Amino acid sequence: MSVGFQGPTTVNSTLVGFVSDPDGRGTLSLLFSCLLTLALCVWSAVHLNLPEFQESEYHYLYRYLKWSILGVFGPELVIWAAWRQFISARALTKMINKGDYLEDNSKRAKQWTMVHSFYAGMGGFAFNLAPNDIAKEPCFIPDIRRLHVTPRGVQLLAMCGLLPQIAESEITDKSKTDGTAKLIACVQVTWMVV
Repeated sequence: MSVGFQGPTTVNSTLVGFVSDPDGRGTLSLLFSCLLTLALCVWSAVHLNLPEFQESEYHYLYRYLKWSILGVFGPELVIWAAWRQFISARALTKMINKGDYLEDNSKRAKQWTMVHSFYAGMGGFAFNLAPNDIAKEPCFIPDIRRLHVTPRGVQLLAMCGLLPQIAESEITDKSKTDGTAKLIACVQVTWMVV
């Protein structure tokens, strides 16, 4: 018994390369749409930690560009970093909400949300240290003007009854995300599908 394969009866040997734009969606418009969509998606997805004390605009832009390039060429690494921050924020929120704290702190702990925990993880809570000329004692850490509190530090502050008190609306007010960039990215993705 022999098995035979029958190939296609008609062969389309037309190879399409570069297509000019006036007759519809050409090669350049497709390429530009892809690059613009990718740039807007990365811009909407990347959320950096808060800038360090007196960090220049150029250094912040450089950090943003590094993470954006990483988001284009290695998106799974950006997703992994975001997942780690999510796990840390969730653990901090659970720890603060279930903790037995001082009476003054219990009201603050009930108002603690994931937004507060993400804010703590990105370096939002900080202490400004007094300069040496004002303080009579030697500096706690020389040449450091600001200390950022880590999520573990927030846990310690909560245990001591010193949980930071800030409204969720004050944190979300400072968010860089806006609906405009995300809307434009969705329109671009829809245009790419069409």
